[in-house]
Amino acid sequence: DVNASLISYLVECGQDGGPCTRGSTCFAGSALPTPCPLGTYYPFTHNTGDCYTCDPGYACDTTGLAAPSTICEEGYFCRNAANGAQTATPLCLDELCEDDYGLCPVGSFCRNMTVEPATCPAGRYAPVEGLSECWSTPAGTYTNGTTPTTYHTCTRGAYCPSGSSSPSSLCPPGRYGHEAGLRSEQECAVCPASKFCSQHGATAPSGACSAGYFCVAGAIYANGTTAESGGATECPPGAYCPEGSSAPSLCPIGKFSASTGASDASTCGNCTRGRYCDAEGLSEPSADVDAGYYAGWGVTTARPPETICPRGSHCPRGSTAPAPCAARTFASIRGLE
Repeated sequence: DVNASLISYLVECGQDGGPCTRGSTCFAGSALPTPCPLGTYYPFTHNTGDCYTCDPGYACDTTGLAAPSTICEEGYFCRNAANGAQTATPLCLDELCEDDYGLCPVGSFCRNMTVEPATCPAGRYAPVEGLSECWSTPAGTYTNGTTPTTYHTCTRGAYCPSGSSSPSSLCPPGRYGHEAGLRSEQECAVCPASKFCSQHGATAPSGACSAGYFCVAGAIYANGTTAESGGATECPPGAYCPEGSSAPSLCPIGKFSASTGASDASTCGNCTRGRYCDAEGLSEPSADVDAGYYAGWGVTTARPPETICPRGSHCPRGSTAPAPCAARTFASIRGLE
């Protein structure tokens, strides 16, 4: 008979033993090789000690392995520092293995063969265990990587598309961030008419439109410039624009103004003598009053009934006052030309 040595085993008395097989261990006096337990393996023969702990990133899911049998699946980590993973989806249920393998922890992601869970990068988060990829932050929120388990509401003055790492997308001039949690540039409020919004990231309009100008919605500067117009919107002739105007205020009937950039109603002057102004917003009188009539200042019609030419006079077109009939002539009716 061959006696069992430290690296051999004896099947039974009278039969020869042999080298300890791969995937096994044989202590002194072993009758048979002992298969390596779950979570371990041994690639050589003649093993007299403990089997190797399963390699990092792998699992050893059967006994008697000469090599790791499978990879650690996504959503799990297999560090295998002291205890080897026994399945491709290992769950640790006690403190002995919590540093070795288990579900990918919150704030991290684990792809196939993960040894060390990776922290979610900025713009992504992991609020639950077992993720193979971190989730993109919802639109209207951001995360900068310091709190990978949650996200923050986008601050006022900015907007945050999905996956934002910071509230760095600022509402542009002509708009402002009126509330937190905006998701796109289109959700930034358009600067209201009569106001202007000149800064990036504004949370309120910059101020009122300047006197002598008017500001439509979306104005960038106090002179009414918008991104579309590219130039100032100066108050036109026939109107005036006080500070904070959203549109020109028209000169009333009976008045006109030839000036641009007017800022108050006093710029609108009474219609010229001998002429009439029959509409709002005139930059010059409409025309001369009709023949048979005369006109002082501020007349609103071509035939003002209160200034029809009197008897004994005649009034050519555009008259400012009745002209007396010449010597040896007379006018017995009113409204003579």
